[in-house]
Amino acid sequence: MPQLPSGKLVGLSADPLDHLLKNIGEGENFDLINKMKALESIFPYLEIIYFVEGKTDTTPANIQEVTGKLPTGLTDVSSGFNLSQKAELFADWPLAECQAFDDFIASDACQNYLRHCFDEVKRIRVGALRFLFMHYAEKLSFLTEYDELDKPEIDTYDLLAALGCINATSYSTSLNIKSPQAFERLSGMWSFFSAKLGLEDYEFDCERHPITIAEQIRKNAPLDQLTPKDKSWFDQQAVVEAIELWKHADEDLLAKYCPKPFTILQLAVAIHGN
Repeated sequence: MPQLPSGKLVGLSADPLDHLLKNIGEGENFDLINKMKALESIFPYLEIIYFVEGKTDTTPANIQEVTGKLPTGLTDVSSGFNLSQKAELFADWPLAECQAFDDFIASDACQNYLRHCFDEVKRIRVGALRFLFMHYAEKLSFLTEYDELDKPEIDTYDLLAALGCINATSYSTSLNIKSPQAFERLSGMWSFFSAKLGLEDYEFDCERHPITIAEQIRKNAPLDQLTPKDKSWFDQQAVVEAIELWKHADEDLLAKYCPKPFTILQLAVAIHGN
């Protein structure tokens, strides 16, 4: 654990983050977790702590990962600040204290810890998104085999249906007004997808749920009629187009005009885009 020039012993606790992840289904917790797309986004949930004299039975594992085992007779107390509030905490600190704390945050041990926390957020976020789009039979298995969170997949039919709905909606709304190039690319690729897989006769509309459309397409199994090489290409290219659209389209407009396809895009990007 780092000791500042003043003698203070400091560390980080992920207890607030752990609490948020364990209660993902409560209130707005899922929305908060779903917005955690960069390492810095977890900083508000990492508490800056001090180690002081006092009795404690155990040291939380999430503290041990950064600090190592606590010496006997020390316990942790909150500083009242989280990592995103570091500047406020520094306001009353001497420069040497601030530099020592920054050195601690930049250390290999702390950076590895931060990445571990962020990876856990991503695992939970992707799993939750995946669960939203499972069929009922899959959900029963998923709930009894929680480790499936570590092996998320995106269904190509669901993703194709989402792309088709977004493409159709872009012609009748202002969806493409801020990023016309993104939708020009989507339009071109969708024409190819549609012709190759025989999707011209299906009705794509953001008023319908993409999974309903995907189920209709799946019954005819056009992907299964391709060679393994071509099928693999379509699986990969659908993901590529989803990521490209996500990168360049206006996220707020996508969420406004295509809320259900938008969430399927989120899932694809969460799995493959980071």
